[in-house]
Amino acid sequence: MFKKTILLLLGTLVAVSCLKKVSNYDKQQFIDTANAQGIELYMRTHRVVNTQYGPELQEAKDGDPDNLWETRRTEAVTKDTPYDELLGRAFQDTTKIKVVIPSGDTVERASGIWMFIHSRGHSADRPQDSSAVLVKYTGYLLNDKSFAIAPTGSTLYLTSGSIVGFSVGMKYFEPGYLDLVTVTPEPNEDGTQDPDYIKQTWTGGGKGFIIMPSKYGYGDELSASIPPNSVLIFNINLLSIANYIKDDATSNTLSISKNTEITKWQNIATKK
Repeated sequence: MFKKTILLLLGTLVAVSCLKKVSNYDKQQFIDTANAQGIELYMRTHRVVNTQYGPELQEAKDGDPDNLWETRRTEAVTKDTPYDELLGRAFQDTTKIKVVIPSGDTVERASGIWMFIHSRGHSADRPQDSSAVLVKYTGYLLNDKSFAIAPTGSTLYLTSGSIVGFSVGMKYFEPGYLDLVTVTPEPNEDGTQDPDYIKQTWTGGGKGFIIMPSKYGYGDELSASIPPNSVLIFNINLLSIANYIKDDATSNTLSISKNTEITKWQNIATKK
């Protein structure tokens, strides 16, 4: 029943995106309402479970005391809300995002983005608007079909180059740190054994989920894997935050390399 309802919602959103006689404002209002209903239904029928790979979302019955909707925080989140009060509970972001209404005026409206913080990170320093983040993630649609995965981490710039839902949601997560672990190689085919070696790996990052309405995801864009006006769900593991260090007058191009070594950045989540 749940799958059929979700597919009906997705089909309705695709259909309304094709209507020509409906004004853009009315269309967006319809999409916003359908997105909100889809998110609530998803939260009512999913719960967070622990696996060997970290937290995952699994189907649950509506009314299950452990589903996302039943664990939600009903009080508004403010800057004074203790972080520990957000752990293990779904909560809605109260950030005001500027939107343009039909009259041409700009108004501020709540984002409607939901978070679930499963576990804290190593450092209490959370991302800001000027941050770049190194994050593992898997993206899902309301029908639980995955459309994107970054298993070893991807660099996102919260000021640009990332979707709004990421920029808003990532500010609630705490980073991990770069650790050294001893790796024992698999035995060779001839029975010999190579010596252990040291490998750098990110560990201790904050984990959880971001659920975002389509207008803060990919909007009405159509792709092979994401239908237009789709609600997006991301399983998040924040590895690191990077801050800019200006070490000379000519150096402006900064990046995090593919092997996770930070170049001309300062990792603010170093092991203590």
